[in-house]
Amino acid sequence: MAKIKRLNSSDIRKIQEMVEYIQPGISPNIFSEENFVLFPIDMLHSLLPSNLKFLQESYVAKENRNLLGLISLIPEGRSKTRWKINRLVLNINAYEVGKQLIDYVVNKYGGSGVETFITTINENYHEAIDLFKNACGFRSCTQVHIWENENPEIKDFKNIPQLRNFKPSDSKLLQELEEQCIFPHFRPSLCRSVSDFNFGLKNRLLDFFKGYSVKRWVLDNPSQNSIEGYTVIMSMDGMSYWIDIMLSLAYQEYYEDLLNYACKFAKSINPNAKIYVNLRKYYQSNKKLNEVLINQNFQQTCSFQVLVKDYWKVTPVDEGKKSPIIIFPDITSPACNITRINKIDT
Repeated sequence: MAKIKRLNSSDIRKIQEMVEYIQPGISPNIFSEENFVLFPIDMLHSLLPSNLKFLQESYVAKENRNLLGLISLIPEGRSKTRWKINRLVLNINAYEVGKQLIDYVVNKYGGSGVETFITTINENYHEAIDLFKNACGFRSCTQVHIWENENPEIKDFKNIPQLRNFKPSDSKLLQELEEQCIFPHFRPSLCRSVSDFNFGLKNRLLDFFKGYSVKRWVLDNPSQNSIEGYTVIMSMDGMSYWIDIMLSLAYQEYYEDLLNYACKFAKSINPNAKIYVNLRKYYQSNKKLNEVLINQNFQQTCSFQVLVKDYWKVTPVDEGKKSPIIIFPDITSPACNITRINKIDT
């Protein structure tokens, strides 16, 4: 069986060679040292309890000095109760190693208090989906579709008086909007906390150092003290712009206007901007966005499955029936010579 250890800097080159052998042409920059947390920061970070961790953690599986696989995971959300497996790389014929790596991190972090594990996998990667679902007990939760338009036509849109820039004080109302937008059966696994929407100075500085350009708007409804819509547009290179739109069912007719507004914003920065839109199937108004994207000549380029595993569950208590307790005698007791196990009813 392969041994699992923390990733160190000497493993990076082996990972690059393994990926190049498995799938030639992938940029080695995807697996450069900049994409991992290495010594000594990783050692200091490992000493923190799970509810205080904030960086990605990575592990490798080795057998006879041969690197067989890599897994990385990172907290998703500021509550730190949900962690996302964001990277899994396996050598050829290393299916069992993949199961070993996934089970290792689920049990290690689950044992320290993490409640839910999540991963997002391209639907074309059938073996990876099979590994998580059939070998490791993850379940299919929902889907995220990516739509693309290399040259979107900016259509006329209505003036939206309620649309304004995001303010840090909107965090609580945004969390309430998301909870309202997500289908009820997805909320336990996918809802975020109020702190996850607290995009203050710290977030702006992190975006700046990462090279992200981010703009956020909200669709305000001051008469009801609520927010009915949220739009964010982000770019890493000034060429590709990613748009996320969330609207309540009552305001879903604004999808077309908000999409055009965001596209116009991107085009004002770069006339050659390529637009991508995330369509999240777990939003109750996703069908309306799907209709708008088709009408705007967007093309669906890929689809991702969201897989979830709940490590901690509330166990229902049956008050009408009590289970027997099995006691194993202490090794120092004379009773250890008895070969049978006694059941003692509570």
